[in-house]
Amino acid sequence: SQPPQWAAAASPAIGADYEAFCPLEDRKAVEAMLKKLSDSQLQMMLQAVQSKGREGCECLPLPHDDVKLPREVVAPHVLCCRLWRWPQLRHQYELRRMPWCAAASQLQVCCNPYHWSIVQKPESPPPPYSRLPLEETYPPIGYSAATTTTAGDRGAPTGGEGGEGEEQAWCDIAYWELGDRVGRMFTAQRQWLHVTFDERVPVSCDDELSLHELARSSRVACKDVARVRSRIGQGLTLLRERDGVWVYNRSEHAVFVASPTLDMPSVRNLTVFKVPPGYSLRVYDWERARLYHECPPVSLDGPLALTAARISFVKGWGPKYSRQVVTALPCSLELFFRTPPR
Repeated sequence: SQPPQWAAAASPAIGADYEAFCPLEDRKAVEAMLKKLSDSQLQMMLQAVQSKGREGCECLPLPHDDVKLPREVVAPHVLCCRLWRWPQLRHQYELRRMPWCAAASQLQVCCNPYHWSIVQKPESPPPPYSRLPLEETYPPIGYSAATTTTAGDRGAPTGGEGGEGEEQAWCDIAYWELGDRVGRMFTAQRQWLHVTFDERVPVSCDDELSLHELARSSRVACKDVARVRSRIGQGLTLLRERDGVWVYNRSEHAVFVASPTLDMPSVRNLTVFKVPPGYSLRVYDWERARLYHECPPVSLDGPLALTAARISFVKGWGPKYSRQVVTALPCSLELFFRTPPR
């Protein structure tokens, strides 16, 4: 029989035909779940999946009722994310709702797979957090639903503790290509900031930083830089939350992160963490930063820069990679965080 309209979206995402990625025994339950969406919502789902989140940005709410598959019971948003983004996804606790998603309630959950990210957890959190279970160092899914603004309320930051509903500068950003800084510094004030190298994106505004626009003023890029530029695409989003700053990888390639609050307080060199496409990582922890400021850690190479972090697009650096230093990175961001007052 002809697969339903929504099934056409899955082939490019999963890399297989509808019959292959959705087992016959699960198909009836999946289709029953999606019949709760209107035709226009199904079209929105199709657009979201085929464009990999560029289009179809509206929420797709479904009742919170779990979907009963033959071998398991699964939440509807988990099932949608598994079908169209992450086949390996198992539990809702692995997911974090993006702040522009407005469909958080006790009765409904958003099933747009591009309104979610998988939380990337560092392998070993630094003390004193190492004495806690790892899941306690990250807020549960209900936290995100309760503290983020709706998609239409873009001017009300909730990150830090500097007051609700007011815009505050919380991060200064420099863009680097190899050892050269490109363009001007950019100050983030809104709750989130999209950083892209997409020619289709308009010039930089309060919640969008176009690296393509910055690079237009620089000299002709070398081969390595040009190659990485072409892979940044939708780039990443920096999210200012109550517990710190999160990075969400929106591109189709990994980004690499090093931050003082992701590491032990006396390391010689910061650990570089890989963030795969569609994953999010808390790149800066407000409370841990305050702790470090009260008892400044000193590494073997001298004082540690407590408010600076580095994010590299596509290419990693350090002992595990061919590039040893940040000045060898084709395209990277330097972030200077402004820790909010208590």
